[in-house]
Amino acid sequence: MTAQLEPGRIDFYDDVTPGLRDDRYRVRVTTTVEHADAPDASDAQVLEVFTEDRWIEVAGPRYRLDRGEVLAAFPPPDAEGDYDTTLPHVVLRRRTLPWERVVPPGTTTPWLAVLVLGESEAVLKREAVAPDGRPCTTVTLTEAVARRALPRRADVRLLCHARHVAPGGADVAADDDGWVAVVTANRLPAHGEPQRACLVSLADHGAVLDAVGSGGPVPASVALPVLYDWTFRVGEGGTFQEVALNLAQRAALLGVTAANPVRLAHTRRDGTPGTALYRGPIVGRATDPKQPADDETDVSLAAAATLGRLLAAADRPLVRELSEWRRRDLMSALGPPAFSPLARAARTSPADVAEETAARLSAATADPWRVPEALREPDEPPARRVRRAAAEDFAAEPPPVRPGPAALAAAAPSEPPPAVADAVERYRLLYGIPLDHLIPDPDLLPQESARFFVLDDAWLDALAEGVLGVGGTGSRERALTARHAAALKSLRRTAAFPGPVSGMLLRSSLIARWPTLRVRAFGTPPPAPDAAQPRGALVPLRSETLTPTLLLVLWPGTPAAVWIEEPERELGQGFDRSGGQLVVPPVPASGGGPVPVPTRDGRAVDVAQLANLLAVQPGRTPAAAPGPLGAALLRRPYRQVFQ
Repeated sequence: MTAQLEPGRIDFYDDVTPGLRDDRYRVRVTTTVEHADAPDASDAQVLEVFTEDRWIEVAGPRYRLDRGEVLAAFPPPDAEGDYDTTLPHVVLRRRTLPWERVVPPGTTTPWLAVLVLGESEAVLKREAVAPDGRPCTTVTLTEAVARRALPRRADVRLLCHARHVAPGGADVAADDDGWVAVVTANRLPAHGEPQRACLVSLADHGAVLDAVGSGGPVPASVALPVLYDWTFRVGEGGTFQEVALNLAQRAALLGVTAANPVRLAHTRRDGTPGTALYRGPIVGRATDPKQPADDETDVSLAAAATLGRLLAAADRPLVRELSEWRRRDLMSALGPPAFSPLARAARTSPADVAEETAARLSAATADPWRVPEALREPDEPPARRVRRAAAEDFAAEPPPVRPGPAALAAAAPSEPPPAVADAVERYRLLYGIPLDHLIPDPDLLPQESARFFVLDDAWLDALAEGVLGVGGTGSRERALTARHAAALKSLRRTAAFPGPVSGMLLRSSLIARWPTLRVRAFGTPPPAPDAAQPRGALVPLRSETLTPTLLLVLWPGTPAAVWIEEPERELGQGFDRSGGQLVVPPVPASGGGPVPVPTRDGRAVDVAQLANLLAVQPGRTPAAAPGPLGAALLRRPYRQVFQ
């Protein structure tokens, strides 16, 4: 297994070929039978030779592709932005996919390409029938469009490369190793009508590619299988940098605190109208709570406790663990049972008493026939026999007085079961908390905004007490709930991180359009905003996409800086404009100059010629190959810093 790269590094590869390409292969097994008299088999004679052939077929995708194989597309689907100098591309999860087939004749031309077509140029058919008889999607091109949009055979190889990047983002799969394949278009998008980018199969169209490259005859209609397609428009703004800059201008602390809660319409128990004050588990800063006025009621902690009870009641395994913990502590607080021989013989620990009591009660109620032989009367009903046996034991020595709630609350807290501690800790990290409990007023988190906050410990403590109190309604159960809450607080104080927790809610189209964007936070002192390899990033306690446009991140402590970074694997590839001409900028501090981009009709790039021009530039890899070309066209990732 290849080790993961550090964040910010990208390695480019010309190709990643599979062990076997998609094809039909013959496996021949030959067995030779020999006879020899000499011990060293020097006189071996061949008696018979057996040969058997078996055929196997390696078959990957050809006319359709599972959507899970497409990790990202650029420009993002349905986006509108300044993309007229960008070459669209798709990022494929399987690194070998472009090289699993080839375009005959030859063995060096990958079978995939990305075409950029205007809506008027593309005739898409969703319910076409592939040669294998199964449905597929096709795009039909006229001869003129095919000549303008299709790449030449020499270009196809240069437009496919592999990248190894550091995995990033909230939704990265557990098996993501950072390897991807990238297939880039050879044609620039146009202003005006919507643009459609299509990942197509060229496996059966080698003759068309050769005709386009040589200027030979092209069929009047060319139908290509479409494995993936998306649309976008060329307009103003919409790039990662522009959206992130807009976020930075609107970033702020969450506009609710304990001293400044949200005011909601409320009906009192007597039916009169009033005002409810509410804050959720996230607040802009830690403050003392506001003292409600006569017509106001602070429902924050009551709502937290009610939510805790509802969450716990919906988790049956958790209810069982809580009931067992409560029963065990109640038995331990009762003291030695009067009918226990163990208690009469010697003083025992609370654990021994609890075990003896539970065993005796379980045996008497679960299997009445375990009552001692001397107490049995064959004609007596089992239930009556159990009650009589218990009554005789209790009569021999009266049971101890049951402790009251004060005694239970004052007793030393017992260790919580791991399942209970884990569940409460997850709730404290906001798992399972409804969004309207986090943000009670939509105006607190408008579209395209970033809000920073800290967790409210008082609210989360009330939530935990609600979880622990599920199923217990008496005074003793409430006293045990307080005792268990104290045990969990003690456990948190001795944990690896007992301090405050802060976080960020990011509501933006960035989440949907760049799903693997990286969000990093740093303590004091933060690294320089342009640091290439920053150190000391805080390990997030939670990072999760709650909705397609809403990201939640929690960190231990209070960050001094937060970075939002464009993901390396989805970076655009394109050119700059200089004096009205498209150019590839030089390598910094190399002494070279910008390289003009050769095009056909101003949109279709002559990729092979461009690769040759770049190979002789100072500071670049001296090879006209897919990897160096991909590195040369890659745009620098943008980083937005919040401090």
